[in-house]
Amino acid sequence: MKIRHDPKADAVYIQLSDKNVVKTKTVRGNMSDAAVDYDIDGDVVGIELLGVRTGIDIKGLPNAEEVSKALLKKGFFLIASSDSDRERAKDSLRK
Repeated sequence: MKIRHDPKADAVYIQLSDKNVVKTKTVRGNMSDAAVDYDIDGDVVGIELLGVRTGIDIKGLPNAEEVSKALLKKGFFLIASSDSDRERAKDSLRK
């Protein structure tokens, strides 16, 4: 997994695979939006998160636990859909 942060664009791209992107779907969050890239088999290739300066809304994202753990390691602030989601993300980071 690779994470690229562009502070000027206020965006993060999480690359989960090296496969070619054939489809992108927008996921609207409470605080930020995301663009999810898929390969020919429907597997997630990457996720672009916008408006990350004020926190990243993980609600509705595919691979949310894996993505949350990686973002927390990089020091990003996550906005979880509930306190239990936030605690699960922190617990997975400790493992």
